[in-house]
Amino acid sequence: GQVVDKFQQFLNPGDSGGPLFDERGEIIGMNTRSFRQGWRPDITTIYGAVPIDDIVTVLRQLKKSGHAEHPKIGWKLYPTSGLNPLDYRQKEIEKPQRDGLMITRITGGGPAEKAGLKVGDILLGYNGRNPKTTAEVARYLMFKRTQGDEINVTVYREIRWVEDKLEKDKDGNWTYNHYPRMETQELTCLVKLE
Repeated sequence: GQVVDKFQQFLNPGDSGGPLFDERGEIIGMNTRSFRQGWRPDITTIYGAVPIDDIVTVLRQLKKSGHAEHPKIGWKLYPTSGLNPLDYRQKEIEKPQRDGLMITRITGGGPAEKAGLKVGDILLGYNGRNPKTTAEVARYLMFKRTQGDEINVTVYREIRWVEDKLEKDKDGNWTYNHYPRMETQELTCLVKLE
């Protein structure tokens, strides 16, 4: 099946939940949401859709058991390229030196926290995959994994601190100087999905 994540097509209010057609008139997804990028919605709005294969998978689960089960990892990811300086300040996160999918929220007591992942970590990979979008990660977790599965998650982490030093200034007076420091790490954690 065809994967649909984002597309550029004008939709009217109320179109969410409606079908998304390809050029042959076949349904390839369901319209779900819009992302406004910039101040001109007529030019900069990108719409999202759930791929039809994902919908069919969930419908089969509902038909079989009456409910759809999806494992939980306990994080919220957001692409750093979509955050502006105010977003970082609001989330109380330092802007990382590396772009990617950043963990912006961790569920207390959830699988991500238990594995040692932290807000501000940049997702580099999981089980040999190198994610490009949050939708790709969500699809993998929802449709390729089940509760109890373990996945290897590799992240980039920046550890920041301020080093204080007592030093003499140019006039020979003692003064405290503050030096921002940073160390980077690549960590791999084993996360057990719930």
